[in-house]
Amino acid sequence: MKKHKHRPTWAALAALHQAQALRDVAAAALWPTLGSSASAQRGVAGGHTTGRNFQRGLDANWALDVFGVQRADVRAAGYQVAGALARVSEVPR
Repeated sequence: MKKHKHRPTWAALAALHQAQALRDVAAAALWPTLGSSASAQRGVAGGHTTGRNFQRGLDANWALDVFGVQRADVRAAGYQVAGALARVSEVPR
């Protein structure tokens, strides 16, 4: 089996992209979230429509980071990105 000379570069770049994505997920926890829902129902009995029901909903949620746990997660994820970036720069070209 022939070894590909760029495999360490690919692995290091993949680790960097993963670390960046995990940092973005951690940072997203600091912001509010919004959700919405909608439904529609129609009642039928004996071939005739008996009624219609429409519902809509909107939810908002924001968890305050009182003790700094989420900020610490973002900081730790940033360190993971820095480490992955250092490994990318160490890969021989």
